[in-house]
Amino acid sequence: MNIFHTLRRIALVQPSSAYPASWPIALMRIATGVFFSASGFNKLVLPGNRAAMLQTITEAQVPCPELMAPFVAGCECLFGLLLALGLGTRPAALVLFAISGVALATVGLHQIPAGLGPIGWTSWLLYLPESLYLLITLMLIVRGGESPSLDAVWARRLARRA
Repeated sequence: MNIFHTLRRIALVQPSSAYPASWPIALMRIATGVFFSASGFNKLVLPGNRAAMLQTITEAQVPCPELMAPFVAGCECLFGLLLALGLGTRPAALVLFAISGVALATVGLHQIPAGLGPIGWTSWLLYLPESLYLLITLMLIVRGGESPSLDAVWARRLARRA
């Protein structure tokens, strides 16, 4: 078997049952959840991160920054953990989608240099991490936790009882 035949087979064949198609989605869910959970935890616990979060929220002119900074950090920590576990995936992803959207609108978009053409502006937009988090959380809102997740375990148990 030559290399071209092998590459064609890999490109055209459905995923095997040994590697279900839901695994990459689970990896994205877990990685995104761990990111948000660790980021939120650090913003709550580490004084430097807490101060940076407060400064960012204050500069973004979010109302009540002294209340919103720990609230948003707590939401990132809690809902990130739930996302990583795959427990309440859709609601957790929805909260993190909202946080990412606000972060993009209040901070991320201001990092894009002025005077760019449409292609340059779009390139900068898609380079921002908030854009990627928006896309991943949107996918998880639509698809849910899939398997493996605690949502899937719970759904199987409910199906057996019915």
